[in-house]
Amino acid sequence: MKAGKEGALVDLPCELRAHVDSCRYCSATLPEWIAGCAGMKRRTEETELMMRGAAGDPSVLRRAVNEGTALFQPAKTEDAPGLMVIVRDQSVFHILRSVRLTRAEFDHWQ
Repeated sequence: MKAGKEGALVDLPCELRAHVDSCRYCSATLPEWIAGCAGMKRRTEETELMMRGAAGDPSVLRRAVNEGTALFQPAKTEDAPGLMVIVRDQSVFHILRSVRLTRAEFDHWQ
């Protein structure tokens, strides 16, 4: 779960890998668990961004777009994708859309 939540590769010991490879149930459900844990990481990042945006954190960029209010946390390097969350104007905690994009793409988002 920790590896999935942190976006790291799942590295199982040999005996566990052998079990997963031979067990129909585990081989079918392990990818689902990994995807679910990756979703937890994304949801945690989105929630932190919304909380910082609601608190007026100056590192969170904010602008009006067609769907509502876009909150954007730029990446540390200029060309790398940051995280944008579009929220309803009435509630900063109602996610309408979550997208990874560059600062230039954020600036041109409608």
